[in-house]
Amino acid sequence: MTETADIVRPRRTQAERREESRRRMLDAALDLMAESRSLRFTLAEVGERAGYSRGLPSQTFQTKTALIEALVHHILERSDAETQPTEERGEGMEAVLRTVRVLMVADPANLKFQQAVAVLLVEASAPDSPYRPAVAELNQVVTGYLSKHLRIAAARGEIRQDIDFRSRAVLLISAIRGATLLWQIEPDRLNLETLWQELDSGLRRSLTD
Repeated sequence: MTETADIVRPRRTQAERREESRRRMLDAALDLMAESRSLRFTLAEVGERAGYSRGLPSQTFQTKTALIEALVHHILERSDAETQPTEERGEGMEAVLRTVRVLMVADPANLKFQQAVAVLLVEASAPDSPYRPAVAELNQVVTGYLSKHLRIAAARGEIRQDIDFRSRAVLLISAIRGATLLWQIEPDRLNLETLWQELDSGLRRSLTD
């Protein structure tokens, strides 16, 4: 006799369903921001894109400003997770060069992330921007990661030791964001793969010569 057993999945709690809907709405807002390269979308559009009612984002976040602030922290959590050490990411120059490649010639999901960050940087540059503290924290996470691995690379003898690691990390992420932004404006004229190769080779030379 063949016995079969039905797999019964436990029912999600209300808190779990609420967290899932919140995450899906933040992902939808990220998509809309990347597509429009702006914050010109409505809460209703976020709800519709996420597959919910047009009124759910207003119930969850109350205002668009609150949703954008939550989205910045959503991006920050993702960035923080991606900077955690793993065997795949390596350390030192391996980690630095991998980060450059991921941010410049990665899959569409990472490019979408960069497009959204470009919008947020512009918004946060306004003196009275409510997003400035969260975007500054996002910058600190990324530059802190690069600075850490540049320091490791110097300790290993992979690069020169007379480098201001923090300043070099800031300049590097600025170059990445600037190149990807220019490519977004003129994708038919600029080749992102070529830009990455030039940045990669230039970075290697500047850190070892």
